[in-house]
Formats: sequence, C-alpha cells, structure tokens
Amino acid sequence: MKYGFIPVAAGTPDMRAGDCVYNARNILAMQVAAAKNGAAVLLLPELCITGGDCGGLFRQYDLLDMAVGALVELAENTGDLLTFVGLPLPLEGRLYNCMAAIKDGRIIGIVPDAKDVEPAILTVEGENVPFGPNLLFPCADIPALTIGAAFSHKDTKRLAEMGATLIVYPESRPALAGEYVKRREMYAVISELYHTAALHAGNGIIIENGVVLAEARRFEPSLAVSEIDVELIDAVRRSGDFKTAVRGRFAAPFSLPEREVELTRAVNPLPFVPEDLDEVFLMAARALADRLRHTGVKHVVLGLSGGLDSTLAALTARNALALLQRPPSDVLAVRMPGFGTGSRTSGNSRELAERLGFTAPEIDIRRAAAANLEDIGHGGEKDITFENTQARERAKILLDIANKENGLVIGTGDMSELALGFCTYGGDSLSHYGVNADITKTLARALVRRAAYESGDAEITALLLDIADTPVSPELVSGQLTEEIIGAYELNDFFLYHTLRHGFSREKLIMLAGRAFGDKYKNVPEALDRFRGRFSLSQFKRVCAPDTARVSGVSLADFKMPTENGWG
Repeated sequence: MKYGFIPVAAGTPDMRAGDCVYNARNILAMQVAAAKNGAAVLLLPELCITGGDCGGLFRQYDLLDMAVGALVELAENTGDLLTFVGLPLPLEGRLYNCMAAIKDGRIIGIVPDAKDVEPAILTVEGENVPFGPNLLFPCADIPALTIGAAFSHKDTKRLAEMGATLIVYPESRPALAGEYVKRREMYAVISELYHTAALHAGNGIIIENGVVLAEARRFEPSLAVSEIDVELIDAVRRSGDFKTAVRGRFAAPFSLPEREVELTRAVNPLPFVPEDLDEVFLMAARALADRLRHTGVKHVVLGLSGGLDSTLAALTARNALALLQRPPSDVLAVRMPGFGTGSRTSGNSRELAERLGFTAPEIDIRRAAAANLEDIGHGGEKDITFENTQARERAKILLDIANKENGLVIGTGDMSELALGFCTYGGDSLSHYGVNADITKTLARALVRRAAYESGDAEITALLLDIADTPVSPELVSGQLTEEIIGAYELNDFFLYHTLRHGFSREKLIMLAGRAFGDKYKNVPEALDRFRGRFSLSQFKRVCAPDTARVSGVSLADFKMPTENGWG
C-alpha cells in the first residue's frame, strides 16, 4: 500500500439471534461491499456469526457447531480482504467470546476475550490456528502495520505497547441515548493517547491518532470506510517517548498485495490552526504576562508596522497587561516607517495603536538607514544590504528604547518566517522574547480574524479584517510581496507541519498537498523543493531565536538539526 495508507472498513451486518446461516450470508455481503470500496481490512462485531443476544442458546452444541462451520465456510470464501468476525468458541470446558481473523481461504488466528489463557495452536478443520489473548497480526509487507484485537478500551495500552498500530474493537453494546457521542470521544482520546489507529465495529467508527475519519450510519446495517495512515502512526511514535516491546510476541503474520490506494479521506490544508483559537490567545497572553511579572519591567516594547504579525503581537501584549491589571498605555508600540512603508499599513498601525490605547511614538528610520549605507560605501541599490540595514536599524531602536524605558522588547516574527529564514539576522529576529515564534502565519491570520469577530466594536472589526487581508510584506522596498519570493504561506505551513511532525517523503507530501488544496496551487513539487532548501539553509538563524511560549502541538523547538547539512 503506497505511502502507508491502508483502506479499512468497519460496520455491522443485519443479524438474527441463533441463525448462523442467515448471519454468514449477510457477513459475506458486507465483505463484498467492503471489497468494492477498496478495503484491505474489515472489522465486524463480536459474536456476529451467531448474533450477540442468544442467551441460553450459547449452551446448545448445535449452535456452537454451526458457528464453527460458518466460520470455516466464510474463511474458504474470503480472498485477500483480511476480515475479523466474532463467534463463541468452546475450549477445554470453557466458552470463549472470540474474534477470528480470516484471509486467503483460511483462518489465520483467533483472539479470545480472556486474559488468563496461554497462547496455543488450535486445530480447526485440520488447520493449525494460533490462539491467544495477546495474538498480534503483523503485516509482512508493511512493517508499520501490526493489528491487535481489543474487547475493551482497557486493552489498548497493553496492545499498543506490544507494537499494535491498528487496534480493532469488536465490542457491540445496546444503544443508549447519549452514549454514542461519549464513546466516540473516549475512543478518540484513547487513540491519540496511545498513538493508534482504531476500528470500532459496534459503533462503525474509524479513528486515526485521535481524529475520527469515518462513521457508519446508525441503527441500520452499514459500513464506515476510510484509509488509515500507518506511516503517520509510526512517525508520531518515533518522534515522542512511546516505547514498544516486540520481543517474544505471539504473532500471526499476513500479507497485503501491493496496489494503489485512492484516498477518500479529507486532508486538512491548515494543520496548524486548531478549533479553539481562544485557547491559543490565552496561552500566549498568560506566558507573556508571566515573563513581564518575572522581569518586573515597566513597558512592553514592540515595533508596530500595521502588518499581520505585529498586530497579533500587539493584541497579545494588550491581553497580557489586562491579566496583570495594567493599562494598555504600558505598551510602547513604536512606528518606524522606512523606504518601502505603504500608506495602508502605515494608516492601520496608527489607528490600531490609538484604538488599543497604546503609547505610540513614531521614528522615521530612513535618515539613519541612509547614513549607515553611506558609511559602509553602499551605493543605494535596492539589494539585500539595503533591505537588511532597515531591519537592523529598527531592532536597534527598539532595544535602545527598552534600555531607556525599562522595557522588554517582544519580537513579532512568526514560526513560518523562522522556518524559512525570512527574517534578518540581527534584525527582526532579535528580541528579548518572541511572542509569535511558536505561531505560524496561517495561525496568525486565523487569530487576528478571530479577534476581529470577537471585538464587539465594528470599527476595530473592520480594521483587524483589513489587516488580515493585507498581502504579507516586510515593506523594505516598494511593492515587495513576501509570497512572490518564498511561495504561498498556506503551502509552506502545510509542508512545515508534516516535516516536523511526520517526516513524510517528498512524494507523499506532494500527494497530500494535492489532496488538501486541489488545483489551488500550481507547481507544488517546485514549491516543496524551495521550502526544503530554505528550511535547511536557515538553521543558523533558528539556533539564535529568543525564548517563546509553547502554544503549538508541533514546534520548531522540538526539531534540532545540524547547521551544516545537505538535507534540503
């Protein structure tokens, strides 16, 4: 299966209590439906061959014999679709609730709902079948895919630590009002906690590392179908402190044929943007408030350009001071127009400082920057030196003001700029505290929009929305647009997330971007190569980054690499 995507299905067939022939026929129909949907793995509920509510019928030998016979017949008619089906199985004076795995015309393993059973090899219709509660099903062709069967969520930790990346839960319970949502949320949390993919038969749910991918229709025979990414599960486990112990495990290996998998699942184009934006605001403000309290400074000092990042920094500073019950006038929002400053951002910065109640001095940097260029013998060309001297002049002004006024300079640069190196070394990358350094450009835009809609003031709403819609630019020369230089931030943030979190291959990233954005962006391979090149070359800037609050689940703070590397 290419890129680690495994097509899977889970659901419940129509069942009659005690009618194994009827149930087997409907199980076979569900296998056919799953195969038509491209599934490689299918989970059906516990006791689906007999029906789960047989009561005293479970003590009848005829029913138990018919269940085993139906299992054997189902196995003989099963092709390359790995199917988990449930049945009661008598063994050595006990009756076990079991899940049987069938594939390629045979029973490849049986897992009982019992912890006190030793692993064994059973003989079923002349075939040797592994049997045991800790039986795992590793895929011989895909090292990242190992399947475990859990009759309760309490079994998850044990199976995950044994190496299971996909856990099938055959549990089927009577439907109670309000319980479905609670159980779905519970299993999603468990999946994220132990970094697993999960199939739930009774509820017809497919989950991957805490994300619900698909749900079957309720109260009728139906299937949930999607694709789980076992490369993602493997990458998340390797990037953390999750420990597995695979030695000596009891296993029933299986194979999956190599084939193309057509994705039906959605791919999030904005992976850095969480549902709860208010939480991000609060975390950033609380962290800055703690730093201000610790240092005892009188002022927050920042450069206010009227662009997206400085606006977000200004909002965070205002919120932090409010937490400390200090006036917004303690913010020294310094406006520093330069050679490329436009009227839109200049006007927005002035209005924003006024409406937020900041102290907002204006210092024109053009004279000082021109003098510095003359001092070094620069001819005034609009080159990188012309641009960077402005950024360094602004940093110098902010640091000097902080010295003079007992202030803390908060940097406004964001994680996207740090990742791509789109910042001036010793310029805008230099501050006492990087309030946005764990926030990407796409998240910054979402946060400013959120603040706009929650402001309660129509004029502030209009102002913040205009700032969010302003094309990103450092405005070091006239007409400069960042995304014309480094590419779309949406794409770059998408690449950044999956590079830091999952380490996906170039080919897989290109495929995922195509799925996430459709035809929105052209030349995605070229954009990815540009991102990787800039990311690799810019490590020297990141090692000098100031302190920041950790607010994103995926962060540059977790990613260490040699400054001299050939990866990009």
